Parts: sequence; structure tokens; C-alpha cells
Amino acid sequence: MVLLFGERVMNDLMDQEFSDAFNDAQSTLAKRMRLPGLYWLYDGHYFRRSCTTVKEYVDRYVGRYLSDHNDDQYLIRDQVINLLVTGRDTTASLIT
Repeated sequence: MVLLFGERVMNDLMDQEFSDAFNDAQSTLAKRMRLPGLYWLYDGHYFRRSCTTVKEYVDRYVGRYLSDHNDDQYLIRDQVINLLVTGRDTTASLIT
């Protein structure tokens, strides 16, 4: 798998942790969307930990890519996560 910046992602423990956290965060967000005015009720430590894991994983690659330009690191991280979320479901639908 190549992660947007042309760097190969190896299959190690952190990759599996990211995958699990990404699935959990996306599942929780889908449930929160069903509670438009009360989304904040469906929150918790596990969800926040999953979000932190996803951000740290993506930051690892964004940080390598932007070693000299830390100003835009958070913006680019959020854009990469957005692409991962949108690309995951469309690719899965295409494969099935």
C-alpha cells in the first residue's frame, strides 16, 4: 500500500492499530450522524483514543513529507484523513 506521499506503508503493529482505530472511529462517526442534535451524547474515551491514533499515524507520514514546513502540517493531515475516509468506501464498493 502506498500512502499518498509515495512512501510504502509496511505491515507492522502500528499499521494494524491504525486500521482498527480508523474502523472504530468511522463506525462511531456514522452512529453520531444519526443523532444530529444529540451527537455529543455518543462520545467516549475509546472514540477519542481512536481519533488520536489515526491522527498520530497520519502525522508520522505528513511530518516526514513536510520536514521543513510545519506550518501546514495539521491542515494537510486533516486533508489526508478526509481522502482516506472518502476513498475507503468507494474503493470497497468498486471491489465488491
